[in-house]
Amino acid sequence: ANRKYINGPETLLFSKSRQLYGLNLARAAMQKSREVLVMEGYTDVIAARQAGIESVVAVLGTALGTRHIDVLKRFVDRVVLVLDGDTAGRRRADQVLELFVVADVNLRIVTLPGAADPADFINQFGREALEHLVQNAPDALEHKLSTLTEGVDLTRDTHRATKAIQEMLDLLAQAGEPGDLRTSQMLVRLAKTFSIPADELRRQLGSRTQAARQRSRGFDDSGPEPTEFEIRGEPLEPIRGIDLELFEIMIEHPLQAAQVIEQIDPLWLHSSGARTLMQAYQDLELEGRDLDLNTVLMMIEDEGLKGMVVGIDEAMRQRSGLPPQSFQERFQAVLARLHLKQSALNDTHELNRIEQEEQESEDSDSAIRMLGELINSLRPKHGIPPR
Repeated sequence: ANRKYINGPETLLFSKSRQLYGLNLARAAMQKSREVLVMEGYTDVIAARQAGIESVVAVLGTALGTRHIDVLKRFVDRVVLVLDGDTAGRRRADQVLELFVVADVNLRIVTLPGAADPADFINQFGREALEHLVQNAPDALEHKLSTLTEGVDLTRDTHRATKAIQEMLDLLAQAGEPGDLRTSQMLVRLAKTFSIPADELRRQLGSRTQAARQRSRGFDDSGPEPTEFEIRGEPLEPIRGIDLELFEIMIEHPLQAAQVIEQIDPLWLHSSGARTLMQAYQDLELEGRDLDLNTVLMMIEDEGLKGMVVGIDEAMRQRSGLPPQSFQERFQAVLARLHLKQSALNDTHELNRIEQEEQESEDSDSAIRMLGELINSLRPKHGIPPR
């Protein structure tokens, strides 16, 4: 009876994992400021807009995920996550932090004081108070370090200090660039915080980054990489098989193409040509433009891909005398095959992950012991007897 709104389920027509509440209203402000505030609830966004804050969106009753981040990256360079001040809000910051680090997005985190949510905070303190918090929001890595070390005696509590170092190094390893400026700055900060030589931390990070890359290569070997990471200048792979059937459906049924976009992850597609074409469709849909063949062709810059799309259309015209099938009948058949293929890939990835974890378990235990010994050896320098 006290609920602010009803959280509906994920459906074929309403994919919450791809949508952001208020994006249609915030898009222009986001593109202008290159910044967006991401809140947790619909009422938070409504309160923010009523207070005059335009660049604000919310997730639709689901966890912030990689698809949301892909959408945000098209409009902004800086994301400010505005979280409720309760324990659950702090926990959600940890849950999404790794996603933003991997995606190389400038993430700032605002944790509201007390147990207030953004709507209550704005109503009580006003727009200026929230904007002040946003302007002074810490970088996500700084936020993580502060959370890990809060209330910890770093010179005496060896176990928690070691655990904090491990978590920070694991997080930095996900970025995959141990030599970049941001990572180097954080290593200097860690060295000062934990009184550990920066070279030792850099060595530990190097081994963890290498392990993360090995896991990533193992994953990517059995599936395609995202279109965003295709190497520009190389010819795109042709569109064949089930990918071809999917785009035939979208070209033949442009009014229903948005339904396909909502339910198909480009990573499911086999070739670089197919993934790039689906990305073009997604960009058009996100901008609210038509999804007919001519609009798609104008969106595509790669001449080779344009030729593929024209070829698909011409081949369909030559088969125009065949008995027609409904959109739903054809699409559901293709979707079922894609889900079956993806399920098989996921099973393979999970087996590879389990095998990798078994191989690394002994190395992890050894790393914990080494860090513990290092911290213990540095204790006398601070006038603390070793344990």
